[in-house]
Amino acid sequence: MYLWNLALRKGCLGYIKYILKSSLMKLPIFGWGFHILEFIPVERKWEVDEPVMHQMLATFTNWEDPLWLAVFPEGTDYTEQKCIKSQKFANENGLPVLKNVLLPKTRGFTVCLEILRGSLDAVYDVTIAYKNQCPSFLDNVFGVDPSEVHMHVRRIPLEEIPLSKDDGAAWLMNAFVLKDQLLTDFIVNAFLEIEFLTDLRLVVFTINASATVFTLQNSCSYTVWPGTLSGNGAAILGDGGFAMAPGDTIALPAPPGWSGRFWARTGCIFDDAGTGNCTTGDCGGILKCTGGGVPPVSLVEFTIASGGADSGKDFYDVSLVDGYNVGLSVRASGGSGDCQSAGCVADVNANCPKELQVVDEGGNVVACKSACAAFNKPEFCCTGEHSTSATCSPTPYSQMFKNACPAAYSYAYDDLSSTCTCAGADYLITFCPSSN
Repeated sequence: MYLWNLALRKGCLGYIKYILKSSLMKLPIFGWGFHILEFIPVERKWEVDEPVMHQMLATFTNWEDPLWLAVFPEGTDYTEQKCIKSQKFANENGLPVLKNVLLPKTRGFTVCLEILRGSLDAVYDVTIAYKNQCPSFLDNVFGVDPSEVHMHVRRIPLEEIPLSKDDGAAWLMNAFVLKDQLLTDFIVNAFLEIEFLTDLRLVVFTINASATVFTLQNSCSYTVWPGTLSGNGAAILGDGGFAMAPGDTIALPAPPGWSGRFWARTGCIFDDAGTGNCTTGDCGGILKCTGGGVPPVSLVEFTIASGGADSGKDFYDVSLVDGYNVGLSVRASGGSGDCQSAGCVADVNANCPKELQVVDEGGNVVACKSACAAFNKPEFCCTGEHSTSATCSPTPYSQMFKNACPAAYSYAYDDLSSTCTCAGADYLITFCPSSN
């Protein structure tokens, strides 16, 4: 059911299909629905399943038809007895001995790759872990939810998966070795180390019924190192900072009442201890930020309603008050109210006035200062005799930011056109968003 939740959050609920044991297709009510949704039934006997899979998979090959095909390579639920049997088979056949998952059945997976390779762009390796114990089928039916559900997702472009069946099977086996290690670490630590996930290009997020989920997406052509800063002693999201390669996403749950900010750091170099520096947005020379990013830096700011979706509004904005380094956008999903998008799509660095430019060693403009940071004058900083909305007006510099990014804060009192509200939503934060 949590894959359904994930598909719903990604707007793909109508496109998800499963490969299921044929016995489940015979369940009252549910089985009828599975047939309508074109789920693929299997008997777990290859001579029976192969022609059925070929026939049904061939109907999913239209590139224009979105598809999420959920495959469970283990073929059955995990139990201790099944694990012992799987380990015995592994020992007898020189295969990896796994502790937390069963050996995958590779033939169905490789057939899916063979038939769908021309119409899909990636495989998502999903591992689900529960805080205490895995809920039963009846628990799911009657709404008995676990306290925490951790989902670990790794995106693998199809071109990175071997073409031959033997090599594809070996790739799948190695993926299950990684799954086993993930679950071993989870059992020991009750959480997963972000450094470990970064090494494996894995994305971690927790789905919680009362949480607001921030999904961060790197659409830049280069790696960024998001920083997070929580206010008022609120929970620290994402350990304060992490790396995101181009195309990566990560979802971070935040409790009711959370407030804080996100920003992108660029040009970072960190050692194994997480010590280093960034060209823009640096937060004290550490990977896991404990303070804000050094201006100039583009910011996303949030204050989440304190009592959940029904008790108030979330407030959010994209701010260029501290300058600009990377384009940002925020889009709400699943909420009610105005729920407008906020952001800055334009490349401000490309048109930054010379007196505001920050350049790297190669002479490239990597950030654009605010007039306050550049000149430190009350009329630019809205301080002293200019400390109220009546006495602090837009300047030519703040107007330059506003013209480039109408949906972002350009100076301290730019509230009316820049603060957005929404109730009960999750939020997509995109670095380097497109004009679409």
